[in-house]
Amino acid sequence: MASQTAVRVDRPKRPRLPAERRNDPRVKAMSLLHGYWVELDMPVRVIDISLGGFAVESPIPFPIGSEQTFLFSTGDGGETLVRCECRNSRTTEVAGKTACIVGFKFLPQPEEDLQILADTVQRLL
Repeated sequence: MASQTAVRVDRPKRPRLPAERRNDPRVKAMSLLHGYWVELDMPVRVIDISLGGFAVESPIPFPIGSEQTFLFSTGDGGETLVRCECRNSRTTEVAGKTACIVGFKFLPQPEEDLQILADTVQRLL
């Protein structure tokens, strides 16, 4: 009887998915929430939002760590100004055009603005 030698085949390791770092889950904004970058007088498309932050599609990148002001408006006429900090920014292709996907973390806000944000996120759920 011939002896058999076991051959170990090393499988490539699967990349580990990063752990969710957000404390608050994001919800898709669809077309119910509109964003406006106050400093450059420019509309941006809001991709998603949570009580902790939001992401936008912008024609230009934002510097990581920069503080910005946005005006959010809803279809029912609600508006609020928010201060936020850019946490990530990447360039991608969207519909054949270069666009930036930018993530922001909300900075401390007045209580009234926080309530408007909470109501907006609740309506999107």
